[in-house]
Amino acid sequence: MKGPRILIADDDASIRGLLRVIAQRAGLHADEAANGADALDLLDHNVYDVALIDLAMPHVNGFDLVDLLRHKSRRPVVIVLTALSRSGFRDLDPAVVHCVVRKPFDLDLLITLIVSAATALYERREQQARLTAFRDQPPEVRP
Repeated sequence: MKGPRILIADDDASIRGLLRVIAQRAGLHADEAANGADALDLLDHNVYDVALIDLAMPHVNGFDLVDLLRHKSRRPVVIVLTALSRSGFRDLDPAVVHCVVRKPFDLDLLITLIVSAATALYERREQQARLTAFRDQPPEVRP
């Protein structure tokens, strides 16, 4: 699958649907997870450029999901979506979490964050893949 890819992890189906439509209209491929356990499974089998993570989810909550992402070598840009007050999420690891967007969110701001983060990371990964492919070619084949 070509193009930036995002994971939407939220237990609210209407929010997942809205974010999926927004992502698709922006040219992004979007997968959805209704809980943290499903999100972990998707993260183990796919490479994402951005992960939108709700903190209050069943099975594996967003806090645990963010903590588990700390150990992934190919970690997506993490944008946390939450209705919690600042004191409820202040301990999130800034090395993992790009930003926190409070619900109800400003749709234009969220779209800008998603598209810019997804595009930047996707382009970086594509450039790295091209460099690796070039390096792996024998010298006589290189242009």
